[in-house]
Amino acid sequence: MNKILLIEDNAEIQEANRDYLTGKGYQVDIAMDGMTAIALLKSKKYDCIVLDVMLPDLDGFAICSAVRGDPEKTPIIFLSCLDSEDSRIKGLLAGGDDYMTKR
Repeated sequence: MNKILLIEDNAEIQEANRDYLTGKGYQVDIAMDGMTAIALLKSKKYDCIVLDVMLPDLDGFAICSAVRGDPEKTPIIFLSCLDSEDSRIKGLLAGGDDYMTKR
């Protein structure tokens, strides 16, 4: 079973995405803030990370940059309400594999 880390602080969006992904057969771990996400990433291996940008402590760009120090290169998909071209570029330059908006 593929394991996904969903990093999202909005409970409604988190629940909807978790339900969808588990319904498709994925095992989903949840982090509602950056520090929890970093702790999970240090203790477990994931097949994919779905990452929000706006979090209460660390932003998604900082988390992505930290993860990119890992030689495993786990795919990272940004899922954010920030839809400017600058945000997309910043996410990709931080090491994200894709950047999607919540619209």
